[in-house]
Amino acid sequence: MKEDILDSKPIKKHRPFSLEILCVITFLITGFLLLFSIINTLQLFFGTFDFDIDRELYQIAIPTSISLILLLIGAINYWYLNKIGLYFIVAGMLFPIYSFGDFTYFIMSQSRFEFWDVAIPLLIILFCLIFLYLFIRHQKYLIK
Repeated sequence: MKEDILDSKPIKKHRPFSLEILCVITFLITGFLLLFSIINTLQLFFGTFDFDIDRELYQIAIPTSISLILLLIGAINYWYLNKIGLYFIVAGMLFPIYSFGDFTYFIMSQSRFEFWDVAIPLLIILFCLIFLYLFIRHQKYLIK
């Protein structure tokens, strides 16, 4: 009889504090970066930049905007504990890893590159991988 009572009540999972912090940090970082990415994309589209590497900037700006939108959708789904959020997070992380890796290869293939031209994209890739790991670790709390 006692087992029937326990089985009839749905178990409601709650969001752990570490997942709340991870989602809030993702909301803030993604929001600011999305704003700057959209501004840079519009500046590139209207031709206000005069760089020699406009083609490379296009290859980074547009995938970055797409990936930030995917990350924002994934973080919202994680906030509501939806399992589909992980797919958006993974897709959103793969765009910057690819585009910054391609950009780093482009910079290294040129004869004029400095340490920070390679270090900053590699640090961004490392940052993306750390966040991806944290989101995968919190996958067990997703219920929908």
